[in-house]
Amino acid sequence: MTDEAVPDDLRAEGSDRAGIAARLDEERRRAGLAIYLSVLAAGGVLFAIGIAKTRWTHGSAVQSGLEILVIGAFAGIAGYFFGNILPTLLGAPALG
Repeated sequence: MTDEAVPDDLRAEGSDRAGIAARLDEERRRAGLAIYLSVLAAGGVLFAIGIAKTRWTHGSAVQSGLEILVIGAFAGIAGYFFGNILPTLLGAPALG
């Protein structure tokens, strides 16, 4: 790990490598939890939108909720593919 990868507040005098590693591991764990929670929240909202759609379509609420959830999931997967994976496969330079 290079010094550029370590945030300034973790490079303070007196901090040891074990402390830095422990802090970075905690941040990674929190980031992973945040991603799972955001996926669950987005899925719940998409399912609720599908249920609300039945007000006008008079269909099955569960079927409509799942339909919108699947459409949203495919849209997210397509966005990830076209934004991250495809440019790498085509040899485009990384942004950022």
